[in-house]
Amino acid sequence: GRWDHGYNLAELVRELWTVHRLILRDVVRTFSAAFPDWDSEVEEAEELVSSFFLDALVGSVEQYVENFASQLRKANESVTEANEKLSKTDISRLQLIRTVSHDLSNFLNSLTWVMSAFGHETDEAKRHKMIEVTERNLADMRALLGELTDYSVLLADQVEPDFEQISLRSLCEDLATSFSQMAKANGMRLKIQWNVDFATVRSDRRRIKQIVGNLISNAIKYRRQERAEGSIEMYFASLPSDRWQLIVKDTGIGIPGDQL
Repeated sequence: GRWDHGYNLAELVRELWTVHRLILRDVVRTFSAAFPDWDSEVEEAEELVSSFFLDALVGSVEQYVENFASQLRKANESVTEANEKLSKTDISRLQLIRTVSHDLSNFLNSLTWVMSAFGHETDEAKRHKMIEVTERNLADMRALLGELTDYSVLLADQVEPDFEQISLRSLCEDLATSFSQMAKANGMRLKIQWNVDFATVRSDRRRIKQIVGNLISNAIKYRRQERAEGSIEMYFASLPSDRWQLIVKDTGIGIPGDQL
């Protein structure tokens, strides 16, 4: 109980010694002066009092050491927990940087190929469409870089999707214009379709573009090199309860069953 009131070891020893001395002087020795014939009993009483306070002191020191050791253990546990959290944060930060770098790379690659095609395109309508797609891709890149500056939100996985009602025709044309040239330059034919009875989806356009870019990038990376040309097919299909799915098929090497 003393430790809960802020006692330290030196204060406790001093307190016990003071009480010990007062008892011997004011009680035992006063009794001895009053009854000199009881010297042997007084001497025994002094030994008992001294023994009691010695035991109390030893017990208090042991309790102090035990409490101190307990505090050290708790401090070590806190330090260990803090280090684990820092380690997890570092891992999350590295994963975040890899993910964002990969997405930025996909956007940059698509921009490169769109602008390359733009230089050879003579149809003004197609050139205008390429400019629109390029502007959207640049805006997406700016938004992605903006998110990267806010580690606290990203690491806490608190990025809110920007939901909107999206025309599938417009979305698929945008995706095809953004990624067809990149796929073609790497020996892949890209085909993006949707169910004609499925006109719109409610989602985050930029997130869809990031996902599609990653899928195309992986299809290119893991294509079968022995084939002269590969293909990537994507199909937006509706599901019950206002849900939808993106079906993807490519001619790559695939993922082993034990890794699915």
